[in-house]
Amino acid sequence: MANIEEIIAAAARVFQRKGYHAATVQDIADAVGILKGSLYHHFKSKDDLLYFIVKEPIFRMYSRMGEIAASDLPASEKLRRAILAHLDGFDQHYPTCSSISASGRR
Repeated sequence: MANIEEIIAAAARVFQRKGYHAATVQDIADAVGILKGSLYHHFKSKDDLLYFIVKEPIFRMYSRMGEIAASDLPASEKLRRAILAHLDGFDQHYPTCSSISASGRR
């Protein structure tokens, strides 16, 4: 049986490829190689799965932003570092973070 990390990674790829709204739980199960019902053993819903996909990368970005904001650097340097940290966070966690933009309600 697939572990939670494998399911999350597969769901992020499916959401990136198909978009959150077009992706189905069956698509995710197929990508992992498990039955659709097995996903519900780990996650309550597709929304719940999206939360787990973006939770850790967003937490890391917020933590880094807090460190930058609390520093004694000049405001212009804080802004520069915050922008770089934000871009670096998305770069490091792609395709996970691309699920964020694919999840917007229409």
